[in-house]
Amino acid sequence: RLIASADAEGYNTEFMIGNALGFESLEVTQPNELTQYQEFAPDIVIAALGANVSGDNASAFLPLYEQFIRDIGAQKNIIVSTIWGPEEFWTGIKESSENNAWAFVDCRTKSTPSNGGGTLDMDFGSWSAMNKLGDNSVGWHPGDTGMKLYAEQIWSEQLKDTIAEV
Repeated sequence: RLIASADAEGYNTEFMIGNALGFESLEVTQPNELTQYQEFAPDIVIAALGANVSGDNASAFLPLYEQFIRDIGAQKNIIVSTIWGPEEFWTGIKESSENNAWAFVDCRTKSTPSNGGGTLDMDFGSWSAMNKLGDNSVGWHPGDTGMKLYAEQIWSEQLKDTIAEV
């Protein structure tokens, strides 16, 4: 969805997608993919965190996370909240974003056109596959509808303007 939005606006874009599960859960103190991200040399990093950062490890994770974003070396950074994680964690991430002059998009509570003005929050609305799959630990992840809502928020809140700056 983000690629399609950028293409529709006439931007020549390349995207790289990564997963930092071991990093989020503090199994490692630096994502194994860091060198790969640096070699890609992105102009913009969009970082979205998942459920593996919890209240128990959030304070230890925050300085590592800030360093990781800096080490990638992008011109612009957009930090995206997801539906997971305790409020105090997101408060810390938002403050970190402000302190580092990184854009912050809060996708947890803002309404979007695709869901009729509803929010992408933990009510397991139409955006999720909750109770539609045999395993609700999978079902509570955003499906196609939820990912579309994330993309709309990121594009409309920050990326459209940010991509024009780089």
